[in-house]
Amino acid sequence: MISDSWLSKNVRPIVLLSSLSFTFLMILTDSIENLKFDVKTNYIDLMQILLITTVAAYFGGRTIEKYKKTKELNNDN
Repeated sequence: MISDSWLSKNVRPIVLLSSLSFTFLMILTDSIENLKFDVKTNYIDLMQILLITTVAAYFGGRTIEKYKKTKELNNDN
């Protein structure tokens, strides 16, 4: 990446890690028997879609970037 901004270089890993951490935290909180923690199914569906999209976009985007970079390097030779 050309820019020197730390945030622009790390936004995808931050979003991925925060989404996964939040989901893990909710799973742990829900598994504690003393608390009456009830997650509505709408939120479960929403988190599922967000996590699938985030993980797919992160790894899919990285794969496409690496493929394009490899293709450009091969075309230069």
